[in-house]
Amino acid sequence: MALPAKKKDNDKKEADSQELNELWSQKSAAHGKKKELLAMQCELEAKINEATVKKPELAAKIKESAQRQAGIKEELSKAEKQEEGLRRETGSFDQKMVEIAKDLMALDRREKDKARELEEIRQRKSQVELERDNLLKKKDESGAKSDEFTKAEASLAEDMKNAAGIVSALKEELSDVEKKEDLAKNDMTDLEKEIDSITREIEDLDRKERQLIARMGAEGILPKVINEADKKQTIEEEKEKPPEEVPREVDSPFKEEELDDGRAWMEDNKTIKKDLEDLEKKTGERIEELRKAVRIIDGLINDLPMNAKKSFCSSRCYTEYKKMHDIVFNYKGEPAQKKFLRENMKWVLSEIDALLGKLKEEDIDRFLRSEDFKQYNKILEMYGIQQP
Repeated sequence: MALPAKKKDNDKKEADSQELNELWSQKSAAHGKKKELLAMQCELEAKINEATVKKPELAAKIKESAQRQAGIKEELSKAEKQEEGLRRETGSFDQKMVEIAKDLMALDRREKDKARELEEIRQRKSQVELERDNLLKKKDESGAKSDEFTKAEASLAEDMKNAAGIVSALKEELSDVEKKEDLAKNDMTDLEKEIDSITREIEDLDRKERQLIARMGAEGILPKVINEADKKQTIEEEKEKPPEEVPREVDSPFKEEELDDGRAWMEDNKTIKKDLEDLEKKTGERIEELRKAVRIIDGLINDLPMNAKKSFCSSRCYTEYKKMHDIVFNYKGEPAQKKFLRENMKWVLSEIDALLGKLKEEDIDRFLRSEDFKQYNKILEMYGIQQP
């Protein structure tokens, strides 16, 4: 880049030198013209002096010859007219000399300006030569660094080759994980079906329990029929009673072994209920985490550029996201809601995560430094979504 600049400076210097030579030529021509005008002025002054000398001679001739008086007067008049014309011409020459003097002063000033510009060009030339030397030095240093980068590039190529092997292994592992995930989803489906079946079985057993307790109360085994509000307390009291406190004087149609089986069934029923309560509690906690994440995602989508928003609103992801949004904030544990979240949640979150990559860099940086990012990342990890 220094060579074109140097050539430009040399061209400018050559142009300035040519212009300076032209000024000198003009100045020399002006001096020559001044000399010519001075010579003409001397000639005119000589003529004036000659005419002045002629006047006395003519006056004498007038005295000497009256006959030649008219001719002499005419010649004198002509000489006076010539003198006046010469004087006017001399005044014109004086004015031209003043103008030439002004031109000479202007040319002197231009000469001085060009001399200053020439000096500046010389100084600039020195600076450009110094910059050229520095650039040549940096070029040598860059060449040495380039050799280092070439070596580093070869090393990085080897690392990339190794990384490619690792990526391939990770892809295989990811494929296994996805297969396991699909199996887990199937197991989850079977488990939910089993839970629904157990729930129906529990409801059926509750119905039978109420019938059994009502029958025992009617036959005198229990002092009264236990209503639904007192059922848990009665079960606890029956559990705490020792076997010998069971009223044996009453002729009960149930055998003692059957009563023990009933108590065992009640214990199992309590365990199942506790497991179901724990499962519902965990589900509620997960839904609450989802609600927090969805609020964060709503704010991030609002910060997207307008073209990204328009593209998102016309996509399938927008439709599925609206369904997910409605389910999360109106969750009632219905089988259809569970099925939608199980089958679509991971896909929707993956698409949303890709969409948020269109945010402005400053919005992404601010989000990554915020507490909301931890909550958002927690949901992605919950559904096994790996960020790039």
